[in-house]
Amino acid sequence: MAEEFDAPWTSLLWGVTSLSTVVLLGASVGWAAIDDLPASTRWVGRLFFFIWAVCALFMVRGYRLDGSTLFIKRLFWETEVPLEGLVSVRHDNKLMKGALRVGNGGLFVFAGWYWSKEHGWFHLAGNDILGRAVLLETPRAKWMITPGDPERF
Repeated sequence: MAEEFDAPWTSLLWGVTSLSTVVLLGASVGWAAIDDLPASTRWVGRLFFFIWAVCALFMVRGYRLDGSTLFIKRLFWETEVPLEGLVSVRHDNKLMKGALRVGNGGLFVFAGWYWSKEHGWFHLAGNDILGRAVLLETPRAKWMITPGDPERF
């Protein structure tokens, strides 16, 4: 039987998303409004919109735990994470301390590859990196997620 977990947004995610949306969409519209730009630079405005749209597609709407598989619910699909051979599950508000990011740092989601001295490389797909982080470690990979009730998870 599958268990569902929500993925609430924090004020940090709302703030970064709001500011980034104003900047990216404003720049996209502003770039398109400039009449005397060379045709070779018109792609820049489209790039700002493309970045915004791709990040929106990858937002995390929740999680579903079904047997030994975790499903990360995105906007239009689910990312499947196999949990066979699960080694550990940890919840700690300090899991993200000192982590370096290669990915999205708060436009609709915190996602991508992260590295920390304590945990090494791990995938992150969540909305609350400061309070609800849960680290799942399997022999193949480490995933950090942010369910609304990390203790229940």
